[in-house]
Amino acid sequence: MIIRSKHDGKKAPYTILSRDLIQENKLPYGAKCLLLLMLSFPDTWNFTEQRLADLMQEDIQSILNWLAVLEKYGYFHRDVVVKVENSQLPVAWLVTEYPLGGN
Repeated sequence: MIIRSKHDGKKAPYTILSRDLIQENKLPYGAKCLLLLMLSFPDTWNFTEQRLADLMQEDIQSILNWLAVLEKYGYFHRDVVVKVENSQLPVAWLVTEYPLGGN
């Protein structure tokens, strides 16, 4: 699920984002670009680390590092609800334009 600012609801070929997010100085450039990319997709878009790496033409480790930063600052959250043989699989990602309880 993606939480973002409200706008007039008309379909348009652009994404409306808060200036606060764009000018956020706590986020490294790569993490900010990743967040902006994720916010540009529709709410129903299915994210995977590999798919994001392919879209950004980056290695998977960079994506994992940037997701960790976004999680630290409250812009990204993974709900882990499935356990398989001592493994936990993230099944729901929450991406927000404003930090939710981050540091």
